[in-house]
Amino acid sequence: MKNLLNVRRHDRQYQFGAALVLYEIAAVFVLLCLYLIIGIYVMAFVTSLSVLMCLMCYYFFVRGKARVANVIGMILIFYTGFIGDYLLGWQCGYHYYIVCMFPLIIASESLSRRVKIASLPVLIVVYAVIMQIIMNTKPSVALPYPVDGIIGELNMFLAVGAIAFALFWYSAAATQNEDKLKDMGDKMNLLANTDQLTGLPNRRCLYQRISQSMNGLGAIYDTMVLGMADIDDFKRINDTYGHLCGDEVLVEMSDRIKRSLRKRDVVGRWGGEEFLFILPDTGLVEGTEIIERIQRAIKEEIFVECGSRISVTMTIGIVECVVGSVFSDVIRQIDKNLYAGKRSGKSCIVGHGVRQSQ
Repeated sequence: MKNLLNVRRHDRQYQFGAALVLYEIAAVFVLLCLYLIIGIYVMAFVTSLSVLMCLMCYYFFVRGKARVANVIGMILIFYTGFIGDYLLGWQCGYHYYIVCMFPLIIASESLSRRVKIASLPVLIVVYAVIMQIIMNTKPSVALPYPVDGIIGELNMFLAVGAIAFALFWYSAAATQNEDKLKDMGDKMNLLANTDQLTGLPNRRCLYQRISQSMNGLGAIYDTMVLGMADIDDFKRINDTYGHLCGDEVLVEMSDRIKRSLRKRDVVGRWGGEEFLFILPDTGLVEGTEIIERIQRAIKEEIFVECGSRISVTMTIGIVECVVGSVFSDVIRQIDKNLYAGKRSGKSCIVGHGVRQSQ
């Protein structure tokens, strides 16, 4: 079992099959010992063949040949169920193993829904035929009392255990599938809200963050500051050093901006070479100081990217938001402040307060 888990640690179907085979090996080994103790050597021989088939199932599961193992397993179940009851009588309960086929087929992940639906009525017919044959046939081996009852109860216990194991695994597999779907949904949501190049929140995510922050106005805090930064002459950087170097500049700037902000602040990539800042619970004066800290981190350090030393500056427009500020008006004012800074010589901060009612 340890070898199997090492080879196929993430394959539930193989783990389930191998664990069930080990359970069957233990069950038939108990019966083998019982028949040897009471001297019923015919059933000991039949059970020995069952042990051999169980070992073959496990061997093929470990080798990754699940279909071969499944076929041998089905032959084993019908062989044990029919031969056991045929020789000892139906009261010994070997037909219970055939009943186990129903939940095992339902729990199987390797079978399609169509195959499962088609298999169930076939199993019912086969089971009915086998039971009819056994009920009308006199047992070949007479078991002393109360051995027949003990074997019947033991077989019923083992069969119920196999069914419980299958249902438990099916439930665990369903739970695991739900967890995987949730994790996949979380990953897809993260990808949908993250800029692939910089790892910052993208424009879609920023809209949500701005909405959340503006909803906090008046309830959690009275003011907040939004800022939009644009790298000056970024086209010249791309044209001179290449777009790969331009991408590296964007990544480096993203890292330096994040290090310059407070924990509660948010920065994201608005698009192209534009970044948007969300500074909750912040007034225009304090917000300007934070933006100036970002400017110093950008201006006072030289970027060394693609083997070149590149000096980068940013023009930033900021707006103070208060209770009643309208999102569209805020973004419009940020754009005006940003372009006013571009016209006045770039590498500057232009601020303005917006106080409009919805």
